[in-house]
Amino acid sequence: MDQKKEKLINYIKNLGPTLIAFSGGTDSSLLAYLAKRFCKEPIAVTINSPLLSKKELDKSKEIAGQIGICHKILNYNPLNIKAFKSNPKNRCYLCKKYIFLKIVKYKKRIGFTSIIDGTNYDDLGKYRPGIKALKELRIKSPFAENKIYKSDIKDWLLEAGLNSFISPSSACLASRIPYNTNINTKKLNMVEMGEDILHDLGFKDVRIRNHFPIAIIEIKKEQINKLLNQEIKYNIIAKLKKIGFSYITVDLEGFRSGSLDENS
Repeated sequence: MDQKKEKLINYIKNLGPTLIAFSGGTDSSLLAYLAKRFCKEPIAVTINSPLLSKKELDKSKEIAGQIGICHKILNYNPLNIKAFKSNPKNRCYLCKKYIFLKIVKYKKRIGFTSIIDGTNYDDLGKYRPGIKALKELRIKSPFAENKIYKSDIKDWLLEAGLNSFISPSSACLASRIPYNTNINTKKLNMVEMGEDILHDLGFKDVRIRNHFPIAIIEIKKEQINKLLNQEIKYNIIAKLKKIGFSYITVDLEGFRSGSLDENS
């Protein structure tokens, strides 16, 4: 890992004035931390949109503050894009393309030379249609390019005493809606509110898959028994029905990032 660290640090030192696509997640947090140490006056850029929960936006602000990096928030609404709204299989590509075009425009306006993102080497072996957009726009991915794995990133943060930067994977809210079913603000809000309900009850890794009017709950397998506790179960049912779901189900396979892609 030491050789990989040295190589990555040298890579970052040679970037010049740099923007970091910053979500506040584990990968982009380490990237912003390194950029702050080894780049001249980098800026972390977060895209605020209906696809980002308020909790995630607040987390990005908090972590940027802890790092001490300049943090710019750009507003963007992908629901204005007809092709995205129809929720095709390449939805992530369409969204990433428009998001990074916005960041590219901002980069040109302020005269910066590079945009980097937190794609890691593991991501290259998964279904990540957004990576195509990054390549088309020549966005640099220091972790992927230097064969830095997710486990390397976590180890690095732990060694640096930055345990609080390690967080569960959190894809955008649109990833909870099945492909080829229309995405709208109401559906996204239902997902966000539903997941907040479960988080407030102590469930950490959570997805509400919005097969409207059905809510499919995904949580860690070891927490399913807790969820099925009589009192907690009826509390969840009542609250999810209140926000608009008619039927509440639990995925017995448990929490799985990208489960909508399994049979698509």
